[in-house]
Amino acid sequence: YGYSDFGWLVVIGIVGGIVGSLYTRAVIFGVSSRIRLLGGRPRLKVLDALLWSTIAFSTFYWAGAFSDCTACPPESSCYGGGTNATATDRMLQELPATSRGRRLAGAG
Repeated sequence: YGYSDFGWLVVIGIVGGIVGSLYTRAVIFGVSSRIRLLGGRPRLKVLDALLWSTIAFSTFYWAGAFSDCTACPPESSCYGGGTNATATDRMLQELPATSRGRRLAGAG
């Protein structure tokens, strides 16, 4: 790395620290507001938990539904045989085809 790279790393570190501290303050404000609003009402706490879990589930579900994700073609390196293959991919490739099918069907 050169000296100019060091300067950019310092700038990125400072900006990251500022954003991190703002995030921490926002989380503290949000948690204290929820504690103040929900106080000693157990039914509201349950409804609050259901609301947030529904929002989180919906976000993750619809984010995947609207993405343009496609499967890797078999000849690419991301399919398992290339440099990005994990140990599990390599082990599954070494199994006979009949064992591989049974193992994958029983895993889910």
